[in-house]
Amino acid sequence: MNIRKSISILLAGAMAAGLCGCGGKSAGTDHTESTSTEKPAVQAGDPYYDVTGKRVGIVLPSATDERWKRDGAYLEEHLKEKGCEVSAVYLDAYAQEAAAKAESQASENESAQAAADLPDPVKQMVSAGCDLLIMAKDGVVPVAEGISMAGEAGIPVIAYDELIRDTDAISHYVSFDHYAVGQIQGQYVIDALGLSAEKTNKEYHVEFAAGDPSGLDSRYAFSGAYDTLKPLIDSGAVSVLSGQSTLSSVAREGGSEAAEERMKEILSSSYGDGVQLDAVICTDDEVAAGVMKAIASDYKSKHAVLITGMDKGDASFSQVTEGRQSMTVYEALEQEAVVTLDLALTVLAGDRADANLIENSDWTFGCKYDTSSYDNGAGIVPAFLIEPVAVTSGTTGKEAEASGTAGKEAEASGTAGEADKEAEAAAAAEGGDAA
Repeated sequence: MNIRKSISILLAGAMAAGLCGCGGKSAGTDHTESTSTEKPAVQAGDPYYDVTGKRVGIVLPSATDERWKRDGAYLEEHLKEKGCEVSAVYLDAYAQEAAAKAESQASENESAQAAADLPDPVKQMVSAGCDLLIMAKDGVVPVAEGISMAGEAGIPVIAYDELIRDTDAISHYVSFDHYAVGQIQGQYVIDALGLSAEKTNKEYHVEFAAGDPSGLDSRYAFSGAYDTLKPLIDSGAVSVLSGQSTLSSVAREGGSEAAEERMKEILSSSYGDGVQLDAVICTDDEVAAGVMKAIASDYKSKHAVLITGMDKGDASFSQVTEGRQSMTVYEALEQEAVVTLDLALTVLAGDRADANLIENSDWTFGCKYDTSSYDNGAGIVPAFLIEPVAVTSGTTGKEAEASGTAGKEAEASGTAGEADKEAEAAAAAEGGDAA
């Protein structure tokens, strides 16, 4: 059993069991898998939440990706249990079907043009009559006109997983707290190295690395990490020898390869002749993978370097449990569907869709309501932000279950990774010297 799947099983509180027989208009979806046991906060049959006959449109990126298949099946089943009429569109299947239809009805040139001019599925939902839209757009199929129509018609639109920009039609946003991701990463480095603003007898060297600067996850995670380390940087306890400490300077498109190339440049210019690098705070595990390659090939010191990240799948958990990466921050994606379902039911029932939803829920994970941080270019969008959790190779099963992370594989892997152990030993020795 792979590590991430084990984590999903341990997180069985995230979604309800028995995702089968959902029916509906979903293209290419298998509804036979059960992923968890948690019931939605709003129970079926609650007379206050009578949403019978309400029409909900769900738009998700992919009918083949397991995550979107699972989420779509979960939302469809539970909305239908409450009496809603549900129409679901998976954009990859929608585009393929539209292109195939155009190809069968036109010449090659006309077919290519028809595929490029796909009809807006959201516009079709709005025109057919819809009380609520749940949207996770893919950036390929055009949906802007439909979203605009929904806004003009006063139809609530929940941006699911990724914030939809440049429209005032978005009523709510559901995602993870990416600023907290950075805070967790920064605090991990502080704790692992034993840093404090008052302890300046030794200067520690830390670098930052981020992914695509246009992505909210990179932007907010970097900000959270930098803000956490800033008091130590200001005090002189921590130095960024490369001088690169803004998002524009640390972020790169191009995934692990771009991160590797940038890190090699930093090592060559700032860490030659055995200069010690203590930690690299990476916004995600793909970036971390590139940074680790650069350190393995170009870092001259024998001192172990702490590397942080954010979950990008099975490979990243292997990096942690094998001790090559110091830690990662785990986001249990199933939890987004749980929050979105309860939010949708609350909106459809006309109840307050704010912090009260969190207070009245029976969710087994942390979530906060934010009304100031997420500006999509047309205004602030109220956001429900799920709390991520840290995973290290030293995480015990008990700690993992309590926090919602994976612990059995981590516990089975034994003690902390070599980087963790060396850092902790160095911090302890430094503390003894200071004394």
